[in-house]
Amino acid sequence: MPSWAGEKGCLPSRGTPGICGGAAEYYTDIEQELGGRFFDEVEGLILDIQRAPDRYRRFDPPARRHFSDVFPYAVIYLEEWDHLWIVALMHMKRNPVYWKERLG
Repeated sequence: MPSWAGEKGCLPSRGTPGICGGAAEYYTDIEQELGGRFFDEVEGLILDIQRAPDRYRRFDPPARRHFSDVFPYAVIYLEEWDHLWIVALMHMKRNPVYWKERLG
């Protein structure tokens, strides 16, 4: 279980089963260690968000995003009164608005 799962109620979107999913598999297929580094990076992004959810820029209100410095991904999230909602792990070079369907 990810270390962030028990903290300020991070809830993944219904459309994000296993938030790293195919991306982690892709990087693991390239190199075993790379897949682990990808997972660690995403976990670190989520921990950063939990520590300071207001720190990251709103880019499509009310959504916020936190960019990875290592991989071409960003975590898209909403801050609710009692939890953080992880809406998507967005690849920065692919369809940038697919995650909006999850808000409806």
